[in-house]
Amino acid sequence: MGQSFARLGSRVTIAGRAPRLLPKEEPEASAVLERAFAREGLDVRAGATVTRLRREGGEIVATLHRDGAECEVRGAALLVAAGRRIDVASLGLDAAGVAVGPDGVVVDEHARTANPAIFACGDVIGQLRFTHAAGYQAATAVRNALLPFQTALDYRALPWATFTSPRSAASARPRRRRGDSTTTSPSPASPTATTTAPWPRARRARTAS
Repeated sequence: MGQSFARLGSRVTIAGRAPRLLPKEEPEASAVLERAFAREGLDVRAGATVTRLRREGGEIVATLHRDGAECEVRGAALLVAAGRRIDVASLGLDAAGVAVGPDGVVVDEHARTANPAIFACGDVIGQLRFTHAAGYQAATAVRNALLPFQTALDYRALPWATFTSPRSAASARPRRRRGDSTTTSPSPASPTATTTAPWPRARRARTAS
């Protein structure tokens, strides 16, 4: 959204608590996007916390705390990315024997809840909140509910994309880097090998671009 507004002529400042853009992606992908944003004039304040908002004249003034210091950012409009919160408190799931954790309904690797007769999928289980991930979870849940053999949820090759320009896309979990607690890694039971290749070596990618 910020990039879109910038391309329409607005002066845009992006402030977020994460240490970098796209904190769940590879650091190299974040660096590429940060350079692109800088070229387009977007002001990115990573690792910043908004501590105060006020109106002053016709402007909105945001006070940011970053790197031990405070600064102010002024603008005509404010867009807040509040995220999503799962709300199942009114469903009475405890009466059905369905456990609920801080991220939502608790399921095992087969999408089964604590009640073996109930399965769950989608945003309510608090895992990967993508439309296609919900479809994959639903297919797995239905299969496990109706068929005698069980299929485990496996996200190792699940694709996703962030529609910035340039786009960021991945089809496996990012590597865990030392000192980078925002990324995830596959479990020790399912090791993976990773490699980095320069863009010019990807012929199909060059053709697509």
